[in-house]
Amino acid sequence: MLKNKIIMNSDDETILYATNEIDQLMLDVKEWDICDKTLIFNLEVDQSMKKYSYSVSRSTLSNEVHIILKGQSSTEVLHGVYFAFEKMGFVFDISGPIKSKILKVMNILETEEIINPSVLKRGISTGL
Repeated sequence: MLKNKIIMNSDDETILYATNEIDQLMLDVKEWDICDKTLIFNLEVDQSMKKYSYSVSRSTLSNEVHIILKGQSSTEVLHGVYFAFEKMGFVFDISGPIKSKILKVMNILETEEIINPSVLKRGISTGL
């Protein structure tokens, strides 16, 4: 049986939304490339990061694999969640996520990958 859990250093509304997104995305995952290890998502707000930046990395500790998702704010942590799932095989389309049955956790590098977006404010604006 696949086991995963989420650790977070903040409980604001966006981080809680990110945890719900992880739970929903994991529903259809039937296997992953880390054998019988527990997958742990670490969600961390790190205000020392450059504004609008986020990072993704992986570490392995005995029977656990940690996916570390950091962001300058909780919004960037959420961006990191989607980025990580894309790296692990998901596709996010305008009609919704195309879920992967096999999660490719090893696609996340052990060295921290920092993303400094060139488009700083992302999303769909409804105020024209």
